[in-house]
Amino acid sequence: MSRWLKASGVSLAGEERMRYICRRIVGSNLKGEMALFSFPSTSGGEEVRVAALVYIPDVVLKFVDLLEENQRTGRLTWHDGVIPASEIWLKLGGDKGGGSFKMNFQIVNVAAPNSVHNTCVFCCFEADDTVTNLRIALDRYKDQVAHLQGMQWRQYTIKLFMCGDYEFITRMYGLSGASGCYPCLYCLVFHENMVKPLSARGHAPPRTYESICTDHHATLHQECAGNNFMVCSKMSVMPSTLN
Repeated sequence: MSRWLKASGVSLAGEERMRYICRRIVGSNLKGEMALFSFPSTSGGEEVRVAALVYIPDVVLKFVDLLEENQRTGRLTWHDGVIPASEIWLKLGGDKGGGSFKMNFQIVNVAAPNSVHNTCVFCCFEADDTVTNLRIALDRYKDQVAHLQGMQWRQYTIKLFMCGDYEFITRMYGLSGASGCYPCLYCLVFHENMVKPLSARGHAPPRTYESICTDHHATLHQECAGNNFMVCSKMSVMPSTLN
């Protein structure tokens, strides 16, 4: 194939060079395995089946590598003061599509933070993004994400945000979602009051990470708690509007 392409005037990097680039970019920081995930059964319940799981074991190392690359190439920006000069913002997000779920991060301190070229997928599995499956795949990252929040890189402090659609974020935080009494991600407005004008209902108290943890802990001790657990219970990351 390479000879035919060369005869047609198409030059490709040598295999040795490509292997070197692969080792430099990936190294040993990529693993794949077959893991047990939950799937809907034909009887209407759930069943456990084996599915592919690929992940980067050390997300902190990958994040720092990309930061160093962006610093070296002059791509870091603070968006004309939108981001404080002493901070680096990092988005964590998840998306289900094409039969697989992808967990990724994006460095916000670049010109096009939402670009696919700025998106690093660090965990991917071929199953639905149910609470059970998210717990199976993402438990390994709890301590790493807790370490990233507030971590110092050079003279900057890292600040994390959780991003994604409403359903994904409610699952990550152990919230009941649209059917709950307090469905809003950002405040504690009662669901029946959401249809009332602000002048009639007043401002609701904001949600905080501490209040989410407290409410979730109380929910776990109720008989109706069921399978509602908080995937990111050690992440200390609040949902954002940076999507």
